[in-house]
Amino acid sequence: MGNLQGDPRFRDFGPIFRKTVADSNAPVQEKALDALIAFLRAADADVGRYAKEVCDSIVAKCLTGRPKTVEKSQAIFLLWVELEATDVFLLGMLENEVVNV
Repeated sequence: MGNLQGDPRFRDFGPIFRKTVADSNAPVQEKALDALIAFLRAADADVGRYAKEVCDSIVAKCLTGRPKTVEKSQAIFLLWVELEATDVFLLGMLENEVVNV
């Protein structure tokens, strides 16, 4: 597979993840998280613009799910940090702590 960074067609997938990671069907949600992980590994910092809306969906729907779903969600937050979307990661973690208190 070639380098996808900077390809405008690749960036078109970013907004789709907001809805797919919030799916009520757990197996679909897990596959969406897998796809998002692959997307973020291939992405550049430009996809940080989708971080807030996607992370909000993950906080709302994934951090209280199955252990594997929580693990994948945490991996996604760390990938956002690598892509320099640190503020979104920190807000997501703080919101999760408030929910779990």
